[in-house]
Amino acid sequence: MTQREQQATSAPSPPHSSSTEPAQWPNQSSLALGDEEPNILSKRMQNSKKTTEELLDFWKERALIEEEYATKLAKLAKASIDSDENGELKESLDTLRRETEKQAQTHLEFAKQVRVECETPTAELRAKQAAHGSHQSMFEEKKTNTQAQWQAQTACVRITLEKYNADCERVNSYIRQAEYMSEKDLERLNAKLLRARECMRVHNEDLRSSARVLHEMVKERDAEWKAFCDSCRDLEEARLDTLKDVLFKYANGVSAFCVRSDESCERIRISLDRLDPLDTAEDFVRDYITGSANHLKFPDELLPFLEGGTPTFDAPYESLPLGPHEPTRPVPPMPPQNPPDEPDNDATLFYVKGLYDYTATIPEEFDFQAGDLIAVTAAPDDGWWSGHLVDESRRLPGKHCFPSNFVCLA
Repeated sequence: MTQREQQATSAPSPPHSSSTEPAQWPNQSSLALGDEEPNILSKRMQNSKKTTEELLDFWKERALIEEEYATKLAKLAKASIDSDENGELKESLDTLRRETEKQAQTHLEFAKQVRVECETPTAELRAKQAAHGSHQSMFEEKKTNTQAQWQAQTACVRITLEKYNADCERVNSYIRQAEYMSEKDLERLNAKLLRARECMRVHNEDLRSSARVLHEMVKERDAEWKAFCDSCRDLEEARLDTLKDVLFKYANGVSAFCVRSDESCERIRISLDRLDPLDTAEDFVRDYITGSANHLKFPDELLPFLEGGTPTFDAPYESLPLGPHEPTRPVPPMPPQNPPDEPDNDATLFYVKGLYDYTATIPEEFDFQAGDLIAVTAAPDDGWWSGHLVDESRRLPGKHCFPSNFVCLA
């Protein structure tokens, strides 16, 4: 080996490595602080807050509807609908009013339940989201500041890296020139090489320091991003748990409310089961018509007209003379007509008319149809009256009993 080659190779090596290859600058995407993930997460949190606000408005409106409906039901329950009724029908209508009032109270209690179990937790969740929104704003502001610092530090690293790479090129150039120079020129070149390698060492230290600062910025940014993601996740899990719990309570409240409403309707149905229309009508006839001592009585003198006979008079009929007086021939006397046969000698109390067709079930009863006229001779309180059909052609001997709830006053 020649002395020139020994002097060239004995020059100090670049610090940290014997290689003087320039360092590669990373691509722009790996140096940039990404905004896509923070923007997606921020949009998610904003949508969650909007959902909470809309659900809160829903609970408020739902409770208001129940309160208004309860007020109207309470007012309706005070309306008079049975002032002129009696018996089981009056009791059924009273039950209707009472149950309507209970339903009004049920709606009012459900409105309070919605406000306490649904609206209040949702409002608390919205408050948490609002507080987290301020934390999100601080994160966004700090991200903007960090982005500016990141860009400045990246520019500093880029400049230092360019200087280091220039020093590497200069050192490599001096080494290549040393192979073709004389001893005198080689000494001057070696001095330049030493200075170039010193500059390369200084720039290498600067590059390390700048890269270390950039690395610390990345670690800090990652820690902040992780903390922000954790807070968003915790809030989102709390939001989902709260909404699930609230919706469950609402569904259970509606179910319990429907059960109470059905129980109220069942009490109305039980009251209606005790209502017998025939018995109620019979009670009315007995209490307000047949139970009274003052009955309407059809004049006996007009019976022949109803039965198709000719009336008889106590005094002879005399006609008044009309026009000139003429002798008249004597009119032969009319044969006497027998009065209609009656099953007994009891006097007729009043007349009734058939409401429905009736078929006898025992030998003492007689059949009649709706609209038939019946002469009543006895009206006992048990409801089985005695009498006979006014139509003689349909009378049957020994049959004089009929039910009073199938007739009405004629």
